[in-house]
Amino acid sequence: MCKVIITTEEQRHCLPPEAKEIRKLGGLLLEQGYRLSCQTRVTGNLTVSIPEDPLKAAIRKQLEAARNKTDHDDFI
Repeated sequence: MCKVIITTEEQRHCLPPEAKEIRKLGGLLLEQGYRLSCQTRVTGNLTVSIPEDPLKAAIRKQLEAARNKTDHDDFI
């Protein structure tokens, strides 16, 4: 999905989410500032954050752990 995070203050530059976006995200994510970039209608300037994909985050953590283990093994 095309999720972005919009701060509470900047959400004033967006129209309220429509039914399709509410169905896709649910109330909890909307309360946390998540919106779908493909559905959000912007009415002014704003800055968004792009959350890291959970799968990519898990892979990155595994790679970092493996790298740290390899670095640690070099000192033994």
